[in-house]
Amino acid sequence: MAATTPDGLCAALRAADLLRPGIDIDTCVAAAARRRLDEEAMDAVGSPRGLLDLALTATCIICAALAAGLTMGVVSLDPLDLRVKMRTGTKSEQACAARLLPLVDRRPHHQVLVTLLLLNSCANEALPLFLDKLVPSWAAIVISVTAVLVFGEIAPSALFTGPNKLQIAAAFAPLVHCFLVVLAPLAYPMALALDAALHEEAKATSRAEVLALVDVERELANEDGRAEPFTEDEADLVKGAMSLSTTSVREVMVPLKRVYAVDEGDALDAALLEKIDDQGFSRVPVKVGGAIRSYVLVKELVPHALRADASASLPVATLPTHAPVWVSPDHSLFDLLNQFQTGATHMGFVAEDAAGRRGILGIVTLEDIIEEILTEEIYDEHDRDKAEDVIGRFVRRAFPKVFENKVAAPAEQSLLDGREDSGSGAVDRRPPPGHHRHPHARVMQRPQRDASLRSILGDERV
Repeated sequence: MAATTPDGLCAALRAADLLRPGIDIDTCVAAAARRRLDEEAMDAVGSPRGLLDLALTATCIICAALAAGLTMGVVSLDPLDLRVKMRTGTKSEQACAARLLPLVDRRPHHQVLVTLLLLNSCANEALPLFLDKLVPSWAAIVISVTAVLVFGEIAPSALFTGPNKLQIAAAFAPLVHCFLVVLAPLAYPMALALDAALHEEAKATSRAEVLALVDVERELANEDGRAEPFTEDEADLVKGAMSLSTTSVREVMVPLKRVYAVDEGDALDAALLEKIDDQGFSRVPVKVGGAIRSYVLVKELVPHALRADASASLPVATLPTHAPVWVSPDHSLFDLLNQFQTGATHMGFVAEDAAGRRGILGIVTLEDIIEEILTEEIYDEHDRDKAEDVIGRFVRRAFPKVFENKVAAPAEQSLLDGREDSGSGAVDRRPPPGHHRHPHARVMQRPQRDASLRSILGDERV
């Protein structure tokens, strides 16, 4: 019993040769007191008071973990992503997004953030108070730091930002609403002050960001070894469609020097019809006074041409013409496409003074816009025939001796010298001596003028 008093304790320590020289009685008393408190704390763990402190300690750790995880999992959500999920996600994702969107769009904007931070701070500060009653002081410090770091910060943050973050955050959404009500007296005024000091900027995805997102998604899919979300052609379609508003007519128009046109005084005879046919266009501009003012549909020429003969050829001025849409070179392709969609015309004349229809620079057609959307050229049957003719003429000019010395099969030889096999023998369709064809005419002559005219009906290239 005497050993429990300070003097008795010091005497006992000296007798046991445990008290080193130079240590005074106060130090001895403090050490004894700490030891006694540690023993009492260990004895109190099993008591009702100890069980209560243990429950409060666990509650503080759980609240700190929830606050840290929800701060990462809810505050970091983008309202735009949630709205996209509500339209394109699965049934489960749509339900989760609908549950979380009111929290993310809540006003004041900072209330959810302030509420969760207050909860996290309160839990972290209260944890050592309850833990100190259960374990020695040094153990309370170690456990508090470890529990807060591992179980209160790292683990929940990783969990709430993992692959199932949307479902986990949606599951705790009702609990967040409860925290908002409980901590509203403190969090609401602070959130109002933050909203006033830190104005939220309106977020809008730019056109450039949408185009970049297309490429980024494909790159990430290739890096991860996943199937691409869309093909290269689909990506080009998105880029082409998004660029219509920023692309001007000047960038896609056909310059005036490359435009094939007929004069209103030209006679609609066989020679003119052949030239029009060789061009392969479905619309041909008409010059009035040396400048293009309107255009004719080639398919509407067929009835007039079938009734015409060499002695009575109608002038182009007597044919029905169509009025184009007049646009300036800086006109948007998107606006021009909307004008074409009305069905009034599919051809536009580009002029410096579109209102006064002066200073014509070129033409633009619906095909030019479609090619801009597709980001590639559109080739029809006439383009392929013309390409084959150009390649054939180039090969014959580059290697004339090969064609002179080669013994070709009857069908192949007829193709080279302008013959057609009629079944009963080769019929010579070559032009007579002295005949000069149009420079853009095809290598093969058509056997009859009517067949040539009717072929125009099937050529709808613009």
